[in-house]
Amino acid sequence: MSVTTEEVDAVRFRLSGRGGHGYEVRAVDDFLDQVRELLAQGLAVAELADAARFPLSRRAGEGYHAQDVDEFLDRLAGHHNPHGHGADGDAADVDGDGAQPSSDFGRIEPLPEEPGFFGRLFRRR
Repeated sequence: MSVTTEEVDAVRFRLSGRGGHGYEVRAVDDFLDQVRELLAQGLAVAELADAARFPLSRRAGEGYHAQDVDEFLDRLAGHHNPHGHGADGDAADVDGDGAQPSSDFGRIEPLPEEPGFFGRLFRRR
């Protein structure tokens, strides 16, 4: 089953919550804008969804919950994903089998290497 532009417009993701890091909101929203445009043109988005990677939010609680985003990306890509979460925070029983959600982050973009305070203070010139 393919996803429609209306579904992209209606999708809502939970925030990662206190103490948790999620995907950067702006990166995910920009991606969804791109998906919406492609779907409106009648183009496929499965490969784009498969290749999607997002940076983690720098501050805890400010990113989209990664499992929610990953579940939606799997739907865009046409993959079966029994480990999704619903928007209310409960595990979404997408296929009716009662499976519990996985806890991995499948689409993390590596953060750029940045020297810490002491690295900047004592860097070689």
